[in-house]
Amino acid sequence: MKLKPLIQSSGYDQNICFVFHNLIQPWHHQSLWLHEISFAVKMVKPSCIVPFWQAMFEQAPNWYDKHVFALSRPEFYNKIAAMAASVICREEGKTPGEGDIENEVRAELLQWLIPPMQPGGNFPQAASKLVGSSPTDEENALFPFTLQTVKFHRKRGVHVTPTVFFNGIEQSQVSSAWDENQWKEFLDAALEK
Repeated sequence: MKLKPLIQSSGYDQNICFVFHNLIQPWHHQSLWLHEISFAVKMVKPSCIVPFWQAMFEQAPNWYDKHVFALSRPEFYNKIAAMAASVICREEGKTPGEGDIENEVRAELLQWLIPPMQPGGNFPQAASKLVGSSPTDEENALFPFTLQTVKFHRKRGVHVTPTVFFNGIEQSQVSSAWDENQWKEFLDAALEK
């Protein structure tokens, strides 16, 4: 997320359309669950997705394998949904922990995460229309997004982050180690083309 401040402060977003995609990385066992909460935030409060991503990256060590290894799927969902609900409440100007609002948001997120046939499952009615899932599915309401995301990236040959495309062409020189100056140089050159 170090690219976001540069985009905003330098006005690149006035000349370049930035599109960020979820990329599930199966070598991190929690990756699927982290992306599912991202999909859930997009469904529940789309205006909060970027602040959620920022918070998730800021708290990244909390989500590393070594810290979540012993958590069950429901425990992980509860933990990440609580964090997401806190971000959403903060973005909407509500104090985290204020009344039942945070718990209501967490419960709404969990509707999308917990498979409807499992204990605690409460299928969100909007999922049938918006995502194409069903209350009788074995997986959660977001499973169609997972399938689409994996298929999309497999077809493009995307395996690591960041993978950057400019005008549809992969830019293999881009690295996760880039600092702000390297990103600025890359974006300036892209605008000259």
